[in-house]
Amino acid sequence: MVCFETLECTLRSSNQAVSSPRMLQQWIQDWKVPMEALGEIPEPYELPYGRKSLFHSDAMDVVLVHLPPGTQTWIHDHGRSVGCAVVLEGRLSNRIFTLDTYGFPQLQKEYSLAAGECLLAPKRQIHQMHNAGPDRTVSLHIYSPALKDTRKFREYEDALDFVI
Repeated sequence: MVCFETLECTLRSSNQAVSSPRMLQQWIQDWKVPMEALGEIPEPYELPYGRKSLFHSDAMDVVLVHLPPGTQTWIHDHGRSVGCAVVLEGRLSNRIFTLDTYGFPQLQKEYSLAAGECLLAPKRQIHQMHNAGPDRTVSLHIYSPALKDTRKFREYEDALDFVI
């Protein structure tokens, strides 16, 4: 089992961005960082979910996410980054979207992940993570290069509510 300090050392020594979500998946699975090594689980603050940056460089971002029961992220992309997340605790639903001709997200598919399973985020993927279960969901995310130019998308119905 690799401790968080080893993970951080690995990240600091890697000064080049990774272009493959599969490579990030291999790293995240090899690390096997125990949750207790990640420190306090972030509670929601300014967002409907908790988010804590564990590591940041130009080449990488590592983030711990806590989705309380019934919460979800915004529909978003990761800008120029690829990503991978592993579910550490609970269940996570990942919803994949495409944009319609007006630029509004349309749900294409949804799948569920259990603890220990990974979600891959290729470039330009638009998605939303959701916790529909009765217990919290905690996940560890890695992005490369570091997150920049991410976008948040409003659903058509939300835009109508805003206009009306």
